[in-house]
Amino acid sequence: LDSIYLYDKNLVTEEIESYVKKAISKSDNVSHEYLIKYIGRENLKNYGISLGATNTLQINGDFGNTTVYDQMIYMKKLYSMIKTNYKLKSYFINDYGNFIKIDGVTNLHKYGYLNNYFHDVGIFLTDKPYILIILTEHWNNDYKNVIKDISNLIYKCHIGKYKL
Repeated sequence: LDSIYLYDKNLVTEEIESYVKKAISKSDNVSHEYLIKYIGRENLKNYGISLGATNTLQINGDFGNTTVYDQMIYMKKLYSMIKTNYKLKSYFINDYGNFIKIDGVTNLHKYGYLNNYFHDVGIFLTDKPYILIILTEHWNNDYKNVIKDISNLIYKCHIGKYKL
């Protein structure tokens, strides 16, 4: 959300852009924490609320809780922005921690990993783009394969090769 905020508010400078790139493409926590301090925790929280999210930074710390609902709001906002902001779009196109990827399909993704949780969210740029949000508590340490399997199943449903 921090990078979406910065680009939406036209606050990205050359210095800030390097933090944005690392926070997105490498999920760098130091960069994320720097950006939150730069933006201001309350500013970012209020921005999330203004978009309709209900859990943005609702707990102490810089990581917070999330929901499918909130992630959908952020991904829809990102999708609206990437149509004109190719630099921001390029940062989300990466393989770092990307277990939702489908070979041959461009997807913009961001993962998050903290304690017992691993989340991967993304936008798949197919003929009919779609958003996939997978939030896990990786209790069996097989979260990479679980996420990959779910992503592949959803893609097959999306292109009509599998019916639920």
